[in-house]
Amino acid sequence: MNYSEMVGRYAAKIEWSKKPMGWTTASMIEYGRKHPKWLIQHKNANYIPKRGNIFLWRGHTRVVIEYDEQNDIVTKIEAISSTVNNEKPVNDNGIFRERKPDIHLRGVTKMKFKRTDYHLLGHSPKLRYFYSFAVHYTKK
Repeated sequence: MNYSEMVGRYAAKIEWSKKPMGWTTASMIEYGRKHPKWLIQHKNANYIPKRGNIFLWRGHTRVVIEYDEQNDIVTKIEAISSTVNNEKPVNDNGIFRERKPDIHLRGVTKMKFKRTDYHLLGHSPKLRYFYSFAVHYTKK
């Protein structure tokens, strides 16, 4: 399973869509651009992520499961199959973990990162934002 497949399954699990979406990250960004009422983009760099938000930029997406406001740490899950590179996961106290170049991630992982660091908002120059799935009108 890759990043976008996991988020497509998540959208179906929360009943935002009837079945898993066959998305790529590029098509998710495009959907949000065309349908901002249903996939809400948070353009403010100071936006505080909420549980259930997705973090999206061309090529990658993650689901936020927790935000620690005191330490500015986002706990997220993502489907991944790669070697950790230029990324600095943190522990519960916001202290960077020692990076080991031989770490290879595979499957769905749960990791913590500083909200403004490379793994999330600090990954420039690409446009990257948090998004919220709108509650479907039939659920209100």
